Amino acid sequence: MIRLAIDTKSIYFEIANQIIQYAIDKYEMKILDYLYLSLTDHISFCVKRVLDGVVISNYYVREMQRLNPKEFDVGCYAIQVIQDRTGVEIPKDDRKEMKRYIIYFIGVVILATGLTLNTKAGLGVSPIISVPFSISEIFDLNFGNLTLVLYSGFIITEMILHKKDKRLRLLDLLQLPFSLIFTRFLNLFTYIIPDFNEYSILLRLFALFLAIVLTGIGAATMLNMNLIPNPGDGIVQAIATKIQKNIGFTKNCVDFISLCTTIFIGLCFAHSVVGVGLGTVLAMIGVGRVISVYQFAYDKMSSFHT
Repeated sequence: MIRLAIDTKSIYFEIANQIIQYAIDKYEMKILDYLYLSLTDHISFCVKRVLDGVVISNYYVREMQRLNPKEFDVGCYAIQVIQDRTGVEIPKDDRKEMKRYIIYFIGVVILATGLTLNTKAGLGVSPIISVPFSISEIFDLNFGNLTLVLYSGFIITEMILHKKDKRLRLLDLLQLPFSLIFTRFLNLFTYIIPDFNEYSILLRLFALFLAIVLTGIGAATMLNMNLIPNPGDGIVQAIATKIQKNIGFTKNCVDFISLCTTIFIGLCFAHSVVGVGLGTVLAMIGVGRVISVYQFAYDKMSSFHT
């Protein structure tokens, strides 16, 4: 990252900051700090591609505009700022690609918020992260680091499932740096979002409901952009493709296996169930359903515009 910052022209940092500030001011979007550097790198690479005459096609622009109008507007604003500040005319296809990245980044924020809010509701953590959470509680280890270990295991499994496709294996490897950054933000959000343990049960249930919805929407949004998935979702997508089942059903199966593993670990090492509660069960059922509904709506809109 240090070399990236040194090698990138300052104007691209200024453009990225202007775009992100527009998203914050107009739509009150919550932006992760690392997105400043990621967006700067993408803008720099985008301009370089245009100057080199390289055009990347994207076929999801209508779906993006339909499903994520706010993010789409930010993308349009970004294109105009880049052209005004650099004098480089961005081809139509590359404009679509930038909007795709912006929507993906929003999905990352939504997912991280949902997972963290789930732990803060105090009713049991999300099944997919219940294993590292229970181990961290029992042995007093860092939750983010253990989640990184779990994600690394998912990535290895994905690469095995994709052994016949070199392109997919390369995309699987790209999940490693994503995992490192994402798990750091899980730790950070743990300090930012307050605990709900001392609040009423109704408020805690509302926080849990919001967490389930945000987790499902964030995961589905990232998957539909076809960039780098969260390993917890990437493993679901890889298995779903392998067994030819829909993502929502496969998500429920993976959550069930995670739940059983967490209970087993708790009973063996703590003689009690750790990290599992009403929230875990509801998330196991609810997140998969949210993804299925989102995917159904996304597919319908895609076929409508085809």
